[in-house]
Amino acid sequence: MRCKKAKPMKHYRQLRTLVQRLRRKNRTAGSSAADYEVFTQDGSYQRVSAANRAATLADTTAQQHPGQTVHVWGPGEQHLYCCTAEQEPQAQQRRAGFDTDASIAIELVMWVNNQQVPYRQLQAVIKNMTRKMAANRYDTEQAVKGFMYAAESGAKDYAAEFGGQWHEMFPKSVRLMAAEMLRDEFEAEVDLNPQDYGQHVHKKHLPEWEKRYSQAASTRAAATTTDQLLTDVTHQLDWNPHAALDLALQVLSIAGHGDDAVDALDLEAQHQDPDYRQQPVNPDIQDAVLAVVGADLDAVAQFAVDLLQEVNWSKMARTVREYFFGPDQQRYPDPYQGPVADNQRDTAVATTQETVMTQNRPPSRRRR
Repeated sequence: MRCKKAKPMKHYRQLRTLVQRLRRKNRTAGSSAADYEVFTQDGSYQRVSAANRAATLADTTAQQHPGQTVHVWGPGEQHLYCCTAEQEPQAQQRRAGFDTDASIAIELVMWVNNQQVPYRQLQAVIKNMTRKMAANRYDTEQAVKGFMYAAESGAKDYAAEFGGQWHEMFPKSVRLMAAEMLRDEFEAEVDLNPQDYGQHVHKKHLPEWEKRYSQAASTRAAATTTDQLLTDVTHQLDWNPHAALDLALQVLSIAGHGDDAVDALDLEAQHQDPDYRQQPVNPDIQDAVLAVVGADLDAVAQFAVDLLQEVNWSKMARTVREYFFGPDQQRYPDPYQGPVADNQRDTAVATTQETVMTQNRPPSRRRR
């Protein structure tokens, strides 16, 4: 019996999902200098002190919260956070205020995007909104009503899974907030990748819609220059380190080597951990992501390089380094630097790539 082949881009999509969770929580947590909450692997989230922002989730759980109160709340009691007795009044206020609604709405959005029944409803809404947008009849305020159908479908599906009344677990204010998040995601994706939505456009509006392709391509081409990337990373680090990490992952994809890198990581994880396929997010990868949250530009770039060097992929590490710092600056050691000539270096890298992919492939279970 053959082993399942690793799905391309699996790790990259999981990392993006985790980063999106962290980024949205950061928006509602207030100042970056204050305590904040992070999502755990099972979908809950935990309060983390600003002093330990760079600690891994495992260390935080083991060392930071001894003797503190654990509060469980939210739809299906899927959320938790820890706080001291002095923090309890503020915790109650946060639990009863906007942050509570925002957290539940984020959970609903994640459920809609990852469950079959509500996702089908979401795709129907997206198809309708895309046609309206192509016909110049799209209204961003009225679009929320359409995405409310997807939010309600997700709420009903969530209640069916965990039990309870869907309209009590997700009040109208929360569903409205989730619908606005879904609308914002849709509009951002259309602006970035309009070609992915051309299949929904009526043929009489297709020529006008295709103009978006060239405009979006020009925007992406401008954003891939080194100066623009450095500007974006520096600017986003000022207000949102999670967005900077997300941009670092985008650089891996822009470099053109992301598919091979995450595929090799996926194979390596399956080889080392037989139960890997049952884990929604690899704990080692999750800890690595949490460890650089709130870090500076060098740490974010180092994470991108380490992610590639984990499979000894030096050439891709150099590619990412050049995107961040330019081709003339060598911030991190290059194992092929020095006496190895350029042509020998390329040959060595190609051999390394082939060897790594062979070594990382899980052993075959086919009967002989």
